[in-house]
Amino acid sequence: MNYVKDPKKVGGMISSIGFAQQDCVSVKYMFDYLEKGLEEISFETENDFCIVLNNGKKIYVQVKINQFTLEYVSKLLSEDDIRDNTIFIGTGYDDSFRNLIKDKERYLAGMNSVLCSDKDELYKEIDAWCQKKKINTNKFLKFDFQEMGGANKEDIAKSAIDSWARKKGIFVDTDRLFDVLIAMISNRLRTFGGHLSQKDIMDIISQYRSSKIE
Repeated sequence: MNYVKDPKKVGGMISSIGFAQQDCVSVKYMFDYLEKGLEEISFETENDFCIVLNNGKKIYVQVKINQFTLEYVSKLLSEDDIRDNTIFIGTGYDDSFRNLIKDKERYLAGMNSVLCSDKDELYKEIDAWCQKKKINTNKFLKFDFQEMGGANKEDIAKSAIDSWARKKGIFVDTDRLFDVLIAMISNRLRTFGGHLSQKDIMDIISQYRSSKIE
């Protein structure tokens, strides 16, 4: 069996894995936001990709091929140039970070509840835990962390297409549509910092649908 020992080749393989993950994530989020006011999705201009909504809001997405651990997230949040409305996408959570995400969800639910009588105490609790793990509390609460498994990234992206089509009441050739979008993103949009408008996306979909889009 031959093993790749050249650091350049190893780096190239890692980059290839990262780009494949990034492209699948962008397809998923493209369809997740298509009915939530997506105006355009741009690639490699502001973060890995950026979703622009028709109210002017921008959602910046950074795709990582790492599993989110407390140590990794601590390092990630130590960076100073993270834009507002950033979503970090990892391949998964380890148990410790998953527990911290659950604590964050409970904190946010409490802060949004009119029944919560001591919101300062809620913050002190999660702040103490974050400080213990050397995680910037305010950044952790401000930014979103989501997971998308690397091994089944294609299936997850295709599922987002199927889910969108079902809500619209149409049938699409999911496999062909997915392949076309991935090729377009990989060969042109990501490489040259391109973008797709909502109309562009709908025009592409129309080529792979078998009933009228309402």
